[in-house]
Amino acid sequence: MKDFILLNKNTPVLNFEMDVDTAQIYKITKVVNPEHAPISVLDNKGFPDRIRLIDWWKSRAIPISRFGLRDALMLMNISSTEKLVLESHGLSLSDQYWIKEAGSELQWNEINFFDNDFSDDVGEALFGRKNSETLDLLSPCNTSDGWLRKKWKIVNGKRALVKAGSSSFYQEPLNELIATKILKASSFENFIEYHVISDSEGKPMSVCNNFVTCDTELITARAIFQSTKQRNEDSDKVHYVRCCEKLGIPSEVTEEFLSDMLTFDYLICNQDRHYNNFGMIRDVNTLQVLGHAPFFDNGSSLWYNVTTNFIKNDGPQKSYPFRKDHEEQIKLVTKSPKFAISGIDSIVESVMALSPYMEQNRIDKITSSLAKRFHDFY
Repeated sequence: MKDFILLNKNTPVLNFEMDVDTAQIYKITKVVNPEHAPISVLDNKGFPDRIRLIDWWKSRAIPISRFGLRDALMLMNISSTEKLVLESHGLSLSDQYWIKEAGSELQWNEINFFDNDFSDDVGEALFGRKNSETLDLLSPCNTSDGWLRKKWKIVNGKRALVKAGSSSFYQEPLNELIATKILKASSFENFIEYHVISDSEGKPMSVCNNFVTCDTELITARAIFQSTKQRNEDSDKVHYVRCCEKLGIPSEVTEEFLSDMLTFDYLICNQDRHYNNFGMIRDVNTLQVLGHAPFFDNGSSLWYNVTTNFIKNDGPQKSYPFRKDHEEQIKLVTKSPKFAISGIDSIVESVMALSPYMEQNRIDKITSSLAKRFHDFY
């Protein structure tokens, strides 16, 4: 066992013991500044909880569902994703939390990924490539979420997330660009812009700049949802609105945000709006909530995993997070936002034509189905 300190940027939060051989947390030994802890670590009385800390640490690791993860771990000669997190001090590009051994003189400004360069070695390994025998494992890729292959890169001085699609259509990156173009055409402001590049085999990959800065953090909807005990009479949506209000966002603001998000997800048939791909942004210095996080991660939409012959606009369409079907979830919308319906055809056709993995009959089917969905709704 070794003693470690959890910090939020330069602020010590708590001390804990860890088994470094397994990268498993054993117990909390000292609490210093609990208000600076990740909110998912705090119990309902605002005090750090051992079980919640363990869950938080495990959630920082790459999920075991990540495509190609086993091969990547073998390339990196590392036994587990938790050990990989430990190799990079738990650092992330989604927040400012990190750990160091008690007594270490290591400083935030020396090691954080917002201000310091990092190696491409882990990112390349996650895509099945090994550039050298000795790999530098200090990387923000170690704490990336989700099942699709992805990696952080420094592009023109900015931190950018590069994300692959899934076989056999590799459609998710194209969907991100389509969503970007629709939101732009709608003069919508609170979203992350994506563009598309191709790998050596012509497979599309999405690229977006990081929307978290060295002074902010993303608090996921999952952490928000778990921050307060849910009343028996409250639906999941009502509970989420109440949690946001407790953290500093007025209920009417959250209702408007959710109406925008749920409506857009309905229109593009987003199947995967889970509690880790929306949330709020908080200033880590003042601990003030700045507002809801922008729209991001719209790739699991537009029938991305449906065989072309089975694409249809009618009937049940899977949804998250508050209902399992979009026709039921859209009933939760309290304000109906207006998203652009002109030019939908040309947007879809021009974007999907970028990929050699999209056949024309599939493009036509998705284009007509999406256009009909917009027209039927409005």
